[in-house]
Order: sequence, then C-alpha cells, then structure tokens
Amino acid sequence: MNGKAGPVYTSHDLVVRVKQPGDPGFSTLSFEVSGVRLLPSEEGIQNPIAAVAESPGTLTATATLLTETSDGSSCSVSGTGSFEVKAATTPEVSELRRPRVYKADPKLRWDSEFRFTVKPGPTGDRRPMTVEARGIPRAKVPGPRVKAGRRTFAMRGSDNVGEGNENRVLGTCSVFTLVCPKKIATWPTGPEINVYTRGGRVAPAAVEVHVTLPRGYPASRRSLRHVLSPAGVDVKVLQGGHTIARLRIAGLCDGRGQFSLCRYKRLTTAL
Repeated sequence: MNGKAGPVYTSHDLVVRVKQPGDPGFSTLSFEVSGVRLLPSEEGIQNPIAAVAESPGTLTATATLLTETSDGSSCSVSGTGSFEVKAATTPEVSELRRPRVYKADPKLRWDSEFRFTVKPGPTGDRRPMTVEARGIPRAKVPGPRVKAGRRTFAMRGSDNVGEGNENRVLGTCSVFTLVCPKKIATWPTGPEINVYTRGGRVAPAAVEVHVTLPRGYPASRRSLRHVLSPAGVDVKVLQGGHTIARLRIAGLCDGRGQFSLCRYKRLTTAL
C-alpha cells in the first residue's frame, strides 16, 4: 500500500494493490478494502484501489485471485491483509518572518513584510486548507463585518477545488492576492495580502502567506505632502472548519527613504 507496509495516515491519498509472490499471471476476481472512502474510478473490479482513510484504526483488504500456472491450469486463491491507519498530525506552521532590522535606534526596517508557511509534512492532515484574509487602512484589527478575501487550496491529488472556492476583495493586484489595497500613483494606501503555494508535483506541499503593510503615500498624485498609512490585518488559515494559524496586526509604518519605521498597537500570532 503506497509502496510500503504501513503505517499510513488519515486524510492521505492511498493506493492499495494486491500482487502474487513472484508476480505470476493472475486476474482479480474480487478486491475489497474496508474502513476507507473509495475515490471515484471506472466501473468493475479495480486493482489497485484508490482511497482515503477518514478515521484512524485498522484497514483490512481482502482479495480473491485467479492464478495461471505454467502448464496452463489455474486455481483461485484468497487472502486478507491488515494495515494500521494513524491519525494525521496538525500541519506544521513556521515561525513568523518579521520585517528585517536595519538599525536598532530608531528601529528602522528594511521592509514592512510579514510571512509564514503552513505545510502538512509527511504525517500531517491533508484536507484542503482555506486562507481567509481581511485588511483595512486603519490601525485596528478588522472585524467579521469586513469583507474577507478567501481561497481554498487542495493539499492532495484527489481533491478538486474549483473557482467557487475563491474570493478576492478590493481589486486584483495579481492572481496571488487576496486583499488588494487602493493606490495613489503606485503607493498603496492599505495592507496587501498574498498567498502562494510551494513545492509538490500533484498537489502543493505548503501554503505561504505574505502580508505587506503600507509605508505612507502622497496626499494626491501631484502633491508632495506625505500621508501616514495605518493598517489593520487579520489572516486565518482554516482546515476542517478549525483555525490552525492566525496573524493579527494593527499599526502604522512610515517610509524613511528605502527603510520603514513601524509602530504596532497590536501584533499577535497563533502560529
């Protein structure tokens, strides 16, 4: 099963197959696997079987084969095998990457970007992940009445996440953007929140969230007056209806040339 004898983990895609020792010629008369959710397949007896185990316990596979011998005769043989299914672990969440320090006094930063990554890893829960993001141009954490940008990511090959699981707000900065701020010239007036997938061939190996706070902007396209730009952010990563990572920011970043001077009323993480 999956090229190994076990254990396997709940929520992972499984491939269960039956083989004869020495790989003689045979046909499959019956093949059943209990304790799993079968994935859609063609009609008829399938070998291998694609499935997902929804709960921990014991997975039992039972097969009956018709074996052909070298002299042309045949005989049927039946067998049963059991495999342990362990509960998947909570996906791993990286430490929060904060704006890099350029100078300690005053606390100048190279940028105003925060980042963190969520990945299931080899034993983690692979149900779809949803990133829900809210951002406002005020120094307070946005509440539930603020419209959220939302996108769901399939973390296993058997899932099909369509366009109905995507919602972006305040414009379309790029295909990766969940919250896109209004701009004066090229200067953003609020926070920008992007989400990217990392690694994987059939399905992503990780989801990475980027939050960039504004650094002030001109009062108008032709004005030299610099306006400070407060920002509030609330980003959640959800799986199975539960929050597995969260970042909340309320503060203000002021551009000082190529650097930033940031002050926070609130900066909390649940990573």
